[in-house]
Amino acid sequence: MDENKSYDLTLKKFFQIIYKNLIMIISVCVGAAVLCYCYASFLVKPTYITDVVFMLNYDSIDESIATENTGLTYSKNMVSNCIVIISQNKFFMELSDSLDNEVSAKTLEKAVSYHTESNTAKILAKVSTSDSALSFRIATKIQDLVADYISRTYLLTDNSSLRISTVNTPIEALEPASPNKFIYTLIGGFGAVLITLVVLLLIQRFDNRIKDEEGLIAVYDLPVLGLIPEFVESEEDDDEKSKIKNN
Repeated sequence: MDENKSYDLTLKKFFQIIYKNLIMIISVCVGAAVLCYCYASFLVKPTYITDVVFMLNYDSIDESIATENTGLTYSKNMVSNCIVIISQNKFFMELSDSLDNEVSAKTLEKAVSYHTESNTAKILAKVSTSDSALSFRIATKIQDLVADYISRTYLLTDNSSLRISTVNTPIEALEPASPNKFIYTLIGGFGAVLITLVVLLLIQRFDNRIKDEEGLIAVYDLPVLGLIPEFVESEEDDDEKSKIKNN
């Protein structure tokens, strides 16, 4: 006989473990969800994002260029070059000056990112800060500066011009883009339930105590010939015990 022999955890026993510890599992779930919600609400800095979208339009009078790379096709090829230009420190220094040095050029480099839309000649400038009003002001200044800055910096061939127009103007964000309080709360609640179940199953796995008939059979591999039922004392039994004590 191997008294340390363990028996398999069946689905029935798994649900019995959950039912037995249901109140604890619910308490841990609710507590973790509340903590994660408070963490997202008060400890994580909110991020407000404001976008501004530009469209590049290239015009050329040169017939040789016009037959090969003209209009939208040539504008698409110039998008990456324009992004390189407005990603340089010189542009952010000028942007900082236009904001009366409220934000440094180095901070602006981290706050502003540029993206391209596939198969278009559009540039998306995305501004991310912890202040919605500041994000809006920066995006507005980018809208005012980009066209003029690129025209002063980008060297074009003769008889050609690059027009940059604003497709989507900046709109101040009313709600933060992150953190998502619902996702934080959901992850906290489900994560707590998962961790609690794992701990309970590990405790069950390494607990060698015999708790029922199935455990007894699994450990000793012997049939059960008889069981002593669990006695529940009635009110009459309590009265008799009290009389005996009084005598």
